[in-house]
Amino acid sequence: MAYYRTGTIGLSSLILDDPEKLRLTLLHEYAHLLAVDRHGQKAANHGVYWKRAMTDLGLEPKVRHNYDCARNTKRQKVTYRCNRCGAQIERSRKLPRHRKYVHAHCGGGLRLFSIQHATDTTQPA
Repeated sequence: MAYYRTGTIGLSSLILDDPEKLRLTLLHEYAHLLAVDRHGQKAANHGVYWKRAMTDLGLEPKVRHNYDCARNTKRQKVTYRCNRCGAQIERSRKLPRHRKYVHAHCGGGLRLFSIQHATDTTQPA
């Protein structure tokens, strides 16, 4: 992960077993920092500014890697509930705040119902 505010990069321990995986991942994340440094927050994605930064670093601008790696275990399960029909929607992350979300099937508003961390059995929001 590239952390734009601090200009740092966070790495998963799952890529540290191979120097080439480490190199490619570091350069990918560095390209994010470079793009944001050059063009501001609007460049905080895999768009044209990031692609240009990847090219400047001598890499093909590929969004996803193609090397084998074990997946991280999910740290939490976030559940939202529809105010209209009561359906529950499960996600790995919370939705961004200060926005309104609706259930695609009935149009009812969604509200945070619970956050279950990997070590917890349940934790209502």
